[in-house]
Amino acid sequence: MSDVITFAKQLVMLTMTGPPEQSTTPVAITSGVLAMPRLIACIFTVPALVSFAICAFVGVSLLGVFYRGALNRHRRTEEPFPLAFLRMFLANRARYGAHIVHLGVVLIAVGVTGSSIYQDEVQFALAPGEEVEARGYTLVYQDFVATELPDQRRFAAVVDLYRGNSQVVTLSPQKDFHWNVEQWVTEVAIRSTLKEDLYLILAGFESSELASFQLLINPLVIWL
Repeated sequence: MSDVITFAKQLVMLTMTGPPEQSTTPVAITSGVLAMPRLIACIFTVPALVSFAICAFVGVSLLGVFYRGALNRHRRTEEPFPLAFLRMFLANRARYGAHIVHLGVVLIAVGVTGSSIYQDEVQFALAPGEEVEARGYTLVYQDFVATELPDQRRFAAVVDLYRGNSQVVTLSPQKDFHWNVEQWVTEVAIRSTLKEDLYLILAGFESSELASFQLLINPLVIWL
């Protein structure tokens, strides 16, 4: 728990940087980066809500710096707010550029929290035409395709992914046998969104086209 408190303090330090000549930006960034492994080490024993709350507090604080700076310029010069924001940023690139870096650190912390705590895995076997429901998705195993290529033999499953009644995407995980090295290589089918990454792996198959799959869902990976 003490490691999380230390990490929170170091994140809060990122909001305390003053003018460029007085800034502690390098020290703050270095401290935040060095604190990340400790956060990861204890993340499984601390509720995700605590981590997300810390990130939200620091993120809102940093965004508030931008908003207050632009608002003050807008009131002082009577420029339109978007123009005041742009000129404020251009006039203080070092300071606000450092704050953008700090926001990046916060997003990394969000990504680590989501992908570490909420990672999910499901294994199942299907025959063509069968379907399975897993973690809010429906996966329909449509077909199994074997293709002979000059340097390899490819085995691919065709799986439709549904969310409710709407088809989201068609995934095609595959396993390739390379003749030159006489080894199997697995090609993972990936669907990536701002919310989560979904990985579908063709773990194995039989001559009857019965296939075993591994489904991995990693939330917030895109923010890492």
